[in-house]
Amino acid sequence: MTGALPRGLEERLRDTRAKLESDVDLWVATSGSPGGVHLIPLSYLWDGTAFLISTPRASVTGRNLLADGRVRLSLGPTRDVVVVDGTSRSWRSSVAA
Repeated sequence: MTGALPRGLEERLRDTRAKLESDVDLWVATSGSPGGVHLIPLSYLWDGTAFLISTPRASVTGRNLLADGRVRLSLGPTRDVVVVDGTSRSWRSSVAA
């Protein structure tokens, strides 16, 4: 262990924003009757206010999110992890050919 002092709030917020904007993968934890507790790594896009994550509706993660929209996201190493609790929102786009 190092003798480094803990970061202040401003530095932690700056580091967190940088991580959200630069990382591309995170862990997605869901829970729901159809699939039970589930944890899976997925890629994401952060738009500054929300995460965009794509997974098939038929996957365990998709079924869980449809049954219970609560989700926990985590990214970064264990000693500097960012954990975000949220609620999913289904969005679907189709383009006519």
